[in-house]
Amino acid sequence: MKNFIKQNLNLFILTCATLCIFLGMLYLIIGVDSEMAEANMRIDEFKEKIERLNAYKPYPSGRNIEMIKDDIDIVQAKIFQLENVFGNIYAKPLSAFIQQFKQHDTQALKDKLVTLEKENIPANKKIINKINKQLENLTVGNDTDFEIYFLKKWKTYIENKRKQKEQISLKELLNGFIESQKYDAKTFQSAKNVFMTEMQKQTLEPLSIKIIDDYILNALGVPLYFSRVKVKTMVVTVQDEINKLLAANNVTIIGNQLIFFSEITTVPTDEQIPYIINYCRFLEDFYKRLAKAKIDSVISYNKINGLKGTEDSNFLIFSYQINVVASQESLRTFLNSLQEAYKDNRIYVVKSLILSADNSLTTLSPYIPSKNPKQLQQIKILLGTSDMIKASITVNYIMFKKKLE
Repeated sequence: MKNFIKQNLNLFILTCATLCIFLGMLYLIIGVDSEMAEANMRIDEFKEKIERLNAYKPYPSGRNIEMIKDDIDIVQAKIFQLENVFGNIYAKPLSAFIQQFKQHDTQALKDKLVTLEKENIPANKKIINKINKQLENLTVGNDTDFEIYFLKKWKTYIENKRKQKEQISLKELLNGFIESQKYDAKTFQSAKNVFMTEMQKQTLEPLSIKIIDDYILNALGVPLYFSRVKVKTMVVTVQDEINKLLAANNVTIIGNQLIFFSEITTVPTDEQIPYIINYCRFLEDFYKRLAKAKIDSVISYNKINGLKGTEDSNFLIFSYQINVVASQESLRTFLNSLQEAYKDNRIYVVKSLILSADNSLTTLSPYIPSKNPKQLQQIKILLGTSDMIKASITVNYIMFKKKLE
């Protein structure tokens, strides 16, 4: 064998080289075949995606994608409005607050647009188109469009603060946002005054400019951080104001005055505070409607599901029962007011209504015929002198717990 190799060394070397080249080619062929198989599989996947996209109506062209984005904005606006209906007492004050900054933000977008157009850089085209769209929404659209635009900026600001993990006070949080948007002090003060004016219409609690920042932040999704003493003071104030309101409208209270939070003997716990604040807002509105309807008297009242109510998904539900004496007309007015409360961003659901006759009838005076024979007489048979009835009403007051995401 050795002799054969020596005698045919050139042939042996050529054979080995050929074998190496063959093995190398075989490896390359297998590798290329594997890549081709993978490429064909990807092509099949892309074909399937293209067929699926082509099956969509309308086709997902660039224009249609822009239309879909516009539709998403519309849906977000509708969701924003719908959420406000469910017990967001800050909806009108917050809207009035935000609208004070519309002129500034509109001018800021116009100035930015002029700067970008002067630069004349192709990469700025998308940004320019976006700003033009924003300006169109702010100038042609309704107030809700600007509110959503403003709140998006607020959420972006909060997200950045969370990422930075800064420890700042609530006052610094609001002032920091105002400074970041370059709003002037006069506009900010005007916005706070407008918010307080609108907020005062929603509450019986006397408001002042000193505490209005807390309510503005709460309207923007930041929880209220009231102290226990402050909440206790608020409870006493709201309770006194409701009793004064009922007395001014001649509503009789069995027991002389309403006491809403008998479960709080000293000061509330931290856990109770947010529920007490929400309950105060509910009771203010409920008894204002009752007083306006001229209900005759309040016999009893009760928190059916307690101070904390019932939480269902993102909704908080207070079940409340009240027994009253009222005329049919007053009762009808009161119930209609509860039904139409959604116009004021309140949702009441009347769960039950039990009516019974009021047995406290007035004594009838005897009928004395006229001595004048020419005067026509109408004899009335009276079964009662009053249309007063007793009503036991159970309502659910529903609030959407809007959180700062």
